[in-house]
Amino acid sequence: MLAIIDAVYITAWVKALCFTWLIEIGLGVFVLGFSTPAATRPSVWMRLALLFLASGLTHPFVWFFFPFIGLDYLPAMILAELFAVVVETGVYFFGVKGLGLERALATSLLLNGASLGFGLVVRHFWGLV
Repeated sequence: MLAIIDAVYITAWVKALCFTWLIEIGLGVFVLGFSTPAATRPSVWMRLALLFLASGLTHPFVWFFFPFIGLDYLPAMILAELFAVVVETGVYFFGVKGLGLERALATSLLLNGASLGFGLVVRHFWGLV
């Protein structure tokens, strides 16, 4: 699946990034708040910063690297999502004291699954994202 980077592609990426942030940050603020022990729970501002950072680091790679590695759509998407989950797990693990690796991974899987799943549904039924 070799994509072509043009104005349409970049516009689609910006829409997808905003959609990802809407879903992952909207959900993530609560998930990181409830999954962290009260004594080490980060502030809302810290959670927002970590959530923006996590998606902001991975999303450009998902859109501007993986579509160009010469794989078909599905294998490229699977690799891209695995990459996002692993990197974002690291952001949450190292950024939230007391979260632990299992909760960081669960958080990353939940948030990425929500944004990917909801994004695919919205694109299929309404042509958005």
